[in-house]
Formats: sequence, structure tokens, C-alpha cells
Amino acid sequence: MERLRTLFEKAGAQHGLIARWQVLGDVVDERAWKRLADRPPWEQLSRNVLRNVAAGPTAVQRALAGVLDAGPGAFLSSAPAAALWTVPGFSLRPVVVTQARTYGSDHVRLAISRRPRALPSALLTALDGVPIVRPELCIVELAETLSVGRLERALDSAWSRRLLTGAAVRRAMELLGTRGRHGVRALRGLLDARGESYVPPASNLEARVMQILRAAGEAPMDRQVDLGGGTWTGRVDFVDHRRCGVLEVDSERFHAALVDRVADAARQRQLEADGYEVARVTDVQVWQHPAEVLETVRDLRRRCRERRSRPAA
Repeated sequence: MERLRTLFEKAGAQHGLIARWQVLGDVVDERAWKRLADRPPWEQLSRNVLRNVAAGPTAVQRALAGVLDAGPGAFLSSAPAAALWTVPGFSLRPVVVTQARTYGSDHVRLAISRRPRALPSALLTALDGVPIVRPELCIVELAETLSVGRLERALDSAWSRRLLTGAAVRRAMELLGTRGRHGVRALRGLLDARGESYVPPASNLEARVMQILRAAGEAPMDRQVDLGGGTWTGRVDFVDHRRCGVLEVDSERFHAALVDRVADAARQRQLEADGYEVARVTDVQVWQHPAEVLETVRDLRRRCRERRSRPAA
């Protein structure tokens, strides 16, 4: 009875899962483990992992099953790790794990196993009960497989969520000894371009606008800036301080309702009263019609130049 209680407690702390290597010897012997695999409430997911069927299947459970199947010293990594860290654009499937070369099972069924030369403990942790690589190591791993554009979006998304900093990513590369590692040159280039005082975009929309301007050779704009004259008017998406221009990006989700349009109009009147030229683009334009976004920005800057050239009243 005590042995069964131990198994259920272990599974209860692991999304309904137990691993053979966790209990063999101390709790059950090989024969008892095989008997468990054939009896309710246990379901055998692999040679190494059982699931309590009372715990409904979830995406996180599947991810943890892959980690447990790989054995001790395995950690969720790469794209599924990015997904569990809530970085947009990634999925928990297929499960990918990173593990030390001297540990773990050679018969991994539930995950793709990677065995790097180095796996520093400072870059490992746990999230929602799942052993996982830290975000800075995850970004270094993603650099091996992603295009520069996708890597840039992943880096900025993780940075904006305060999961990492440029300094943390650089420390991870130093700990790993990444010289010659595929993708590291691109990652270093992204970090160098951002510098020490970089503020990442708060959304993919902002990142896309920045990309449009950069590709066209247009000067960048400051992002997420608090503005106001005597009183605070609000935080705007983009500001060109030199030309006193404001660019707002309206998403259908947050700006389609009448009450939102009224609030936007009131804020625009206040910004104009404070001396700013204001232009607006939509999320549809940002993603599907970048030329229209570029035309809007150039028109905004033209209006700013004209305003500055007017003689003072």
C-alpha cells in the first residue's frame, strides 16, 4: 500500500506521469514495473513512462513524457521549450530534449534527443513541473535551425516578455563555448545591432513595422513613448522626435469597436494640440500591404517637415 501511495504521489506531481528510472529499485522492481504497465489506472506510453489515465492528456503532459522517456539529465529544449516559455510561433510538438552525453536512455521513443558537448547547469531549470532549458539557451539552440528573420522575432519576443536579455544570451554562448556553432554568427549580429540599451518591440506588429522601415532604408522611430503636454496624453506606438511625428498601429481586435474609435480620435486631437503630426496604419496593412505603411510614414515625415518650415505665428 505504501508503495502504491508513493507512485501516485510521484505521478500527481508530474502531470500524471511516472518514469521507470525514477522508481526502479527504491519503489518497485522490474517485475512489479511490468505488472503496473498492464493494470489500470496505468497506461504505458513507452518502456520508460507510465501515465495515470485519471490525469487527462494535455500538451504539457506530452512534453514532460518525452523528457522523462529520455531519462535523467534530460530537459525540454529548442522549439517546444520556446513554446512552453510562451514565445509566439512555436509548438510543443514534436518534443525535443537536450541531455548530457553521459546520462539518459538510448531508447527514446517519445522525443527527439540532442546530446550537445556541453550542458551547463546554470542554463537549466524547471517550468510547470517540466525540466527545461533556460530561455537564453533556448535562443542559442534555435539559432541553429531558424532563418535570421524568425530568429530575430523569437529573440525580440522573449526579450519583450523579460525572459532574457542580450547580456544573458551572451553569457549562455560563453558557457557553451559556441565558437563555430551553426547560427551563432547570426545571433551575435542580432545582439550587436541591438546594443546594451536596446528596448525590444512590445508586439510582433511593432517588429514588423521596424522591419518595413529598415528594408526601405528609412530612419527608425522610437517605440512605446509616453507623450503629453501639461498632462499625460498616452503611450504611442512610434515617435519620430526629430520631426515631431506619431505613428499609431491599430489592430482590428483592439480598435474596431465604436468606443475604441472615439477614444483614438480624442487622443489624436490631443496629440495634434500638443504639436504632433499623427498618422495611423492598420494591422492588415502592416502584414499584407507594407508599401502602404511605407507611404504613410513618408507622408507623415513630409507633413512634419512642412510644419517645421512654417514661420512662427
